Amino acid sequence: MALGLGFGVQKPLRTGAFTIKSISGLAAWYKFNTLHTLDGNALEEWGDSSGNNRTLTNTGATNKRPTVESDGRIDWEDVSNSFMDIQNGPVPNTSAYTVIVVAEHDVASTFKISRYLNNPTTGSLTDTIAWGTLSGSTNQIWQAIVNGFADSSSRFSQSLSSGQIPDDTKTILIWRYGGGSTAGDESLKIQHIADGASSITTVTTVNLSNSSDAVLAGVAVGFDSSTQYIRGYMDEMCVWSRKIDDTELDQVIADLKARHSMT
Repeated sequence: MALGLGFGVQKPLRTGAFTIKSISGLAAWYKFNTLHTLDGNALEEWGDSSGNNRTLTNTGATNKRPTVESDGRIDWEDVSNSFMDIQNGPVPNTSAYTVIVVAEHDVASTFKISRYLNNPTTGSLTDTIAWGTLSGSTNQIWQAIVNGFADSSSRFSQSLSSGQIPDDTKTILIWRYGGGSTAGDESLKIQHIADGASSITTVTTVNLSNSSDAVLAGVAVGFDSSTQYIRGYMDEMCVWSRKIDDTELDQVIADLKARHSMT
């Protein structure tokens, strides 16, 4: 008899390919060459593939929109001070977070800070995920800031001479934070893997207490600043409202590398 076959006997088969949306807690996903609305070659809108309707737009300063190239890559340096506002934000608006970007930068001894996710207020940057280079130095600067520079318990800003990203090379950059003392995980891990690299590089791991439960609340991608907008390409961004684990990170990296033609 065929009755009851498949009930409690076999594990169900997995169907469908992996997607970023398979990882729970996805707050926003600006997917490569997807949901772009163009005004000429300027990025008018970048739809949110997470399903949370956090579309990127810039209606207040249309002369500061980044440029989309014919292959879908986004050149943020083609237009000075380029940025896009996050609708239905802020993002991720949580203490714990993961921010991953696919970027490519010209690495030189000049002051060029690329602020990928920001919440600017008058005279300060309260929430920032950024990478950059410094004038007259071979160091590269890595930042994850919540509550501004004054709050040392919930910010990381350090110039480092090791673990650097390579020049003019497509690179996946990763920030993962456990949320702090209240969340029970104070570790911030900053990592990257470049096109052609065989293994991921961990730039630094640091403990941030964040006892005030400060949250990362980005309201813009890019930054309306003459020195700190995204310098070069930033083709994809995905943000989670939690710290994804190592297994999940491996899945995300494999997916990004495949879709961005990285080896």
